[in-house]
Amino acid sequence: MKAVAAALFAAGLSGASLGAEFDAAYPSRGIVYGQLESRSVVYDCKLNKSTDRLSCDFLQTTLRTKASPRDLPEVEAKAAREWDGQAPEIQERMTQASCSASRRLLDLLDGKTSAPDTGAFAAMSDHEKSVMRLNAQAMAPLCDSVSKTRWLEAARAIHEIETRICVIASDKWTQVFKRVPNTSGIPVWVADDKAEGECGLVRLDRWERETPSTRDVHYWNFYTRKAVTNPSGNLLLGNCSDLDQAEYPHSWRSKTTYQQCDQVEFSAF
Repeated sequence: MKAVAAALFAAGLSGASLGAEFDAAYPSRGIVYGQLESRSVVYDCKLNKSTDRLSCDFLQTTLRTKASPRDLPEVEAKAAREWDGQAPEIQERMTQASCSASRRLLDLLDGKTSAPDTGAFAAMSDHEKSVMRLNAQAMAPLCDSVSKTRWLEAARAIHEIETRICVIASDKWTQVFKRVPNTSGIPVWVADDKAEGECGLVRLDRWERETPSTRDVHYWNFYTRKAVTNPSGNLLLGNCSDLDQAEYPHSWRSKTTYQQCDQVEFSAF
């Protein structure tokens, strides 16, 4: 038990120390954790003393599910529109390649046929095979009777599967910050940015140092936000006024994320 307690204590300290800074004037290097989303941001900042500007390189890693349970009504509505507008095409498609692939996969998993690559199939874990079965079963009912009801059932089944697919994405960027006056005496650095693009997006990111502790160690919190200065602008997939302008806090305090993932996918976005 002592060994377990020591390991837990060490893990807690290591998570906190990554956000600790010995320079009280500005953040230098470490990691912060998203408080509203499952993400972390690793940062490496350098101060240009001649310009009093802080240049930071960021590497953000985000963990999310491919679909959310709250999106089910939208998924059902989209599937209904697809059926109403493309029923003949859907019926033809379900009687050809999709149905054939689903049936072959179920026969393979049930041991009725042999895999082309028996070695690769044998190397699959039971979990991998169970996930493959769920995907095949989602489409199988459509192969027996193609109807709007079964099309919606398939859409729900696929959506349920996607709520258990976790997506890991990463993003890199560099941002310059300037120091702003603060009557509290605690340093604050804000993004030194200009409006860009059709929407006139401006980054309003900032660093805030927590109240100094009694030791010579300081902790920095990071806040990200984008402001739209041209809300009447248009984008390829929507309007500028629809863009997210909420603020996202990131704390130096380590945070553990719990997800129920049947599959993991990697994405550039």
